[in-house]
Amino acid sequence: MFGHGNPAVDPVLARSYRLQGKGLSPDINAEILMTRFAIAIAITSLLALSSCANTANGLARDGREASKALDASTHRVLKAGAN
Repeated sequence: MFGHGNPAVDPVLARSYRLQGKGLSPDINAEILMTRFAIAIAITSLLALSSCANTANGLARDGREASKALDASTHRVLKAGAN
């Protein structure tokens, strides 16, 4: 039952209800609380996922750099042995 004129969706109407002393029904308060909780969970999940992505990218970059360093040192050792 979300739509125009619903104090759970329209913050101006909700403020008007509070100023008039009508208050919001417990159902509407529960809907607002659940919506805020869902938004908080979504933001927390995005932060956790972005942290994991940064860690994975860092590990991949470290692996590439270690591989290049090992390759370069192997070439130096082989070149020194050839002389």
